[in-house]
Amino acid sequence: MKAENIIVFPEVLRTKLGDEAAKQLVDIVNATAEKTKNDVFEFLIERFESRLAKSESSLIRWMFLFWVGQLAVTTGIVFTFLGSIIRALT
Repeated sequence: MKAENIIVFPEVLRTKLGDEAAKQLVDIVNATAEKTKNDVFEFLIERFESRLAKSESSLIRWMFLFWVGQLAVTTGIVFTFLGSIIRALT
């Protein structure tokens, strides 16, 4: 990603420094801004991945509890249904 010029250089300063020095100063500021932006993105990505890993483990735990509960309820309904059929037949 190419950094755009992020600063407006005053004409007075440009004439004092010269065009080449002003361009180099703008390039330094842009490179520093780009590096800072990339560092912030890397930090946020690491933080997001860390939170995602924690939430995934929590999600897996809750899914397991949900399916165990569903299995228990389904088993109870099946046994109740079968028990009522057996009592009706006898």
